[in-house]
Amino acid sequence: MLIFVLAFIAYIASPLARNHIPDEFDQSRQLSASIANGIVGMVQESTGNLKAVRDAEHEGEGLKALDAVLAATQQTRQISDKASDLARELEKMANQIVSISPDKAAQTALVAISSETALLNQVLVYNGNLNKLLFMLRERFIQGTVTLDEVNKVIEELNATADSINNLNVQYRQLMESFDQYYK
Repeated sequence: MLIFVLAFIAYIASPLARNHIPDEFDQSRQLSASIANGIVGMVQESTGNLKAVRDAEHEGEGLKALDAVLAATQQTRQISDKASDLARELEKMANQIVSISPDKAAQTALVAISSETALLNQVLVYNGNLNKLLFMLRERFIQGTVTLDEVNKVIEELNATADSINNLNVQYRQLMESFDQYYK
């Protein structure tokens, strides 16, 4: 009996007893990283379309600019779908935080999840501004009531939001690398 008690105490005192990552957290983590990278890639592609919009605008080719915005808008739908997928995986991760040990690793994971949640908020801002740009271009070409400077301002906002999305994803990856250090 004394051997069992000593073995139990040794196990409790060992790092093995304190380091735990739930399987569901780990699976959702892998999926969320992949989804977020896909979102970043689609946003970068969309940003390339915005460059085409700006170039077409400067060349006075309204239809070409509208086509580029429509392409970016189609990507927005795909980005929204991926953002929903990401939100589901982040929720699964958040639900598993209490099962992670040590506590510092759980705290790091929570900060990382918060970072990706901020990324989702920026995706919403990006999509809203992209829709605003489409409306503005339509108004510009049909009624001439929107100036090129107004269009450029929204494009600059979109570019800044795209940078923010990328930076938040980098922050998430760095935090998860810190998280991994607890298990080495």
